[in-house]
Amino acid sequence: MIINIRMKIMQLSIIIPTYNSEKYIRQTLNSLITGTEYASNVEILVFDDGSIDRTLEIVNEYAQKDDRLRVFKVSHMGPANIKNYALDKASGRYVAFLDSDDIVVEGYIKKILNLIVQENPDLIIFKYDEFFESLDDRRHKSIGGYTIDTMGTMIWNKVYSSEILQKTRFPENTIYEDVLFSAEALIKSEKILNLNEVLYFYRQRSNSITTATNTSLETHLDILTDINFFFKKVEQKEIAINKAQRKQLSITINNLILDHSKKIIKSSFSYTEKKIIIKKLIYGSKDVLLS
Repeated sequence: MIINIRMKIMQLSIIIPTYNSEKYIRQTLNSLITGTEYASNVEILVFDDGSIDRTLEIVNEYAQKDDRLRVFKVSHMGPANIKNYALDKASGRYVAFLDSDDIVVEGYIKKILNLIVQENPDLIIFKYDEFFESLDDRRHKSIGGYTIDTMGTMIWNKVYSSEILQKTRFPENTIYEDVLFSAEALIKSEKILNLNEVLYFYRQRSNSITTATNTSLETHLDILTDINFFFKKVEQKEIAINKAQRKQLSITINNLILDHSKKIIKSSFSYTEKKIIIKKLIYGSKDVLLS
């Protein structure tokens, strides 16, 4: 039986970008739609970016059984563009993101909906666990807080008010698009809920771009693109940032630069290449932060 919810006002939009995700997408979707509770005021939006495996076939199979799930087929838009496209399509009062290989705890939707109705926050931040192929092999992450440097720069441990996101978009042409998107959302938020509980399980994969050390020199410089994108908004008065928030942002950026520098040192680049890229990272971010 297909459950029709088209005419209902959506409280929550859950966005799932996919690309060649056939190995994990069933587990991801099952974590959302199975359980004891059913919520008709939620939409699950899957955006497939040109998969060449069985991802679309699997997702459409789920969509035929549950009208809360809508599938959008696009072609090689890239991570930032596809998320911006997804935000334009989302109709919920709140928006959450879920990676296509991760899972959420049982009762995730019910928990979020209760918080939305009872608290009406601008931003919800919650904790997560990392795991490898099995949930038995996981480690707790204590990330979560009210400041830019403690909340974590990922987008999937948060739920955003659509009002906050009206003029907030992901910077394009960079693989680190989540970092300052999260910072911008936090700065724009007045009422923030910080949950001291795990609602999300992040699958750690050894070939992830965030863990790889031998990425290109240009890839490591993408973080500077993010920083400049953000501060351009500050200069154009699109984002109001106070002294305390600038300090928090500086801590976040410094940590990111340090993390990238460590990866570069461990990489197979030559000594000269390492020296050049680390210098660009340090001085490129310094110029922006001191402006």
